[in-house]
Amino acid sequence: MNKLAIIADDLTGASDSGVQFARKGLVTQVLFDLTGLSGKREAEVIVVDTDSRALPALDAYRQVQDAAKTLQEMGFNHLYKKIDSTLRGNIGAEIDAIYDTIKPTFMIIAPGYPKNGRTIYKGYHFLHDTLLHETELSRDPKCPIKESYVPSLIAKQTKRPIGLIDYQTLRLGFDKVKEQLDHYRANGIPYIVFDSLSEEDLQRIVRYVCRINEKVVWVGSAGLANYLPEAYHLQKSKKATMIEPSERPILLVVGSVSQVSRKQLDRALSLKNVKGIQIDSVKLVSDNQSRYEEMEKALHQAENWAKQGYHIALYSSASPNEIKQAQEIGEAKGLGAIEISNFIAQNLGEVASTLINKGYFRGMILTGGDTAKHVCNKVGATGFELLDEVETGVPIAKLIHDSGMYVVTKAGAFGSENTFIQAIHQLQGVDVK
Repeated sequence: MNKLAIIADDLTGASDSGVQFARKGLVTQVLFDLTGLSGKREAEVIVVDTDSRALPALDAYRQVQDAAKTLQEMGFNHLYKKIDSTLRGNIGAEIDAIYDTIKPTFMIIAPGYPKNGRTIYKGYHFLHDTLLHETELSRDPKCPIKESYVPSLIAKQTKRPIGLIDYQTLRLGFDKVKEQLDHYRANGIPYIVFDSLSEEDLQRIVRYVCRINEKVVWVGSAGLANYLPEAYHLQKSKKATMIEPSERPILLVVGSVSQVSRKQLDRALSLKNVKGIQIDSVKLVSDNQSRYEEMEKALHQAENWAKQGYHIALYSSASPNEIKQAQEIGEAKGLGAIEISNFIAQNLGEVASTLINKGYFRGMILTGGDTAKHVCNKVGATGFELLDEVETGVPIAKLIHDSGMYVVTKAGAFGSENTFIQAIHQLQGVDVK
C-alpha cells in the first residue's frame, strides 16, 4: 500500500500542501511535532510541521532528519518535502537532511504554483510576473529573498550539484526529460529543479518522473502536491464537508505583515459586523509594563465586542516605521530579527488563545505560520484534520482538540481580496465547497 507523508517547515505550508490530499478524499492530518505521530494511524496522509523555516541551518537539518527517519520507520514509502512557494527558509539544509536519510536517486524540486501566481521560467522564480527578489519578499523581516534563480539560491545552501530541466525540455515529452535525467544521474547530480509556467507543466513533471521508476523525493509547494494523489492511485471520492450553522462570532488573527494579508484585513474591517483591534508591536517589545497594558487593553476590547456578537480581527501593527522601531528596540535588548518576530507572534497568540479558551468564538482564521502555531499551541491543540479549501491554497480544518473547533489557516501572501470574508462565511456554516 502506498503511504505518503509530508514534511513542512511551517504550519500554514503544512496545511496548504496537505489539503491537496484532503480534497481528493484522503484523511489528512497535520501534526505540530513528532510527538503527535503516535496513535495517528487512522490518517491516510500525515503532515509533520518541523517549524524549521527560521531556525539556524544545522538545527533545521536535524529537525527534518528526525522527521524523515521517524516517518521512514513507520513505513511511509513516499515523502514530500514542502517548501515555501517563495523560497524562504533553509531549503538546502532541509533537502540535504532528507537526501542523507532516504538516499533517493533524485530530489525533484518544483516550487512553482502557477494558479497562485508563482512560476518558474528557465530556473528564475516569478511572483505574479515579477522576479522574486524584486518583490516585498526581499524585505521579509525573518527570511529576506535576495535571489530569484532557483538553482543559485539552493546552491548557496548545499554542497550538492543542482541540475535544471526547463519548460522547453519538459514540453518536448517524456523521452527528452528521461534523457536529461539520465545525463544528470550519470554525472552525479541528484538535485533537479524543474520549470513550471502552467499547471499542465506540474502535471507533466509528476507523470514523467513516475514513469522513470526511480526512487525520488518530491520537493515543492502546494502546487506540485495537488497532482500526487492521482499519480500514486491514492485518490478517493470526496464527501461534502458540512459545518453546522452558528451565529457565534469568528476570531481573525493576522500576524503576517504581507501586503496581501493587510489588504484582505482592510476588506474584512470594512464590514459592519467585524471589529478590529490593533496590538502595537512597539509596546510589546518595549518593556513588560507596556506589553501587559497593551495585551490587557486588547483583551478587554475583544471581550466586550465578542459578547455583542461581533467578529474580532486581532492584528499586529505593520507600518514600515512601526516594524523598524520594534526592530530597533529589540536589537537594543540583544534580540535578532527572528527573535523579535517570534516574540510578537507569541504575544499575539497569547491574547488570541485567552479569548478562544473563554468560549466566545465558533472558529478561527489564522494568517502567518508563526502566529498560527503559537495560537494553536496555547489553545492546547496537537494538530489539524484538513477538510477542504476556502480558496486556492487557503485550507479549512478541524482542530485535533476537545473543542473540535474549525480553523482556517493562510500563508501571508495567499488568497484574494475577499479571502477573510469568504472564510468567515464558511466557518459560520456555509457548505465547504
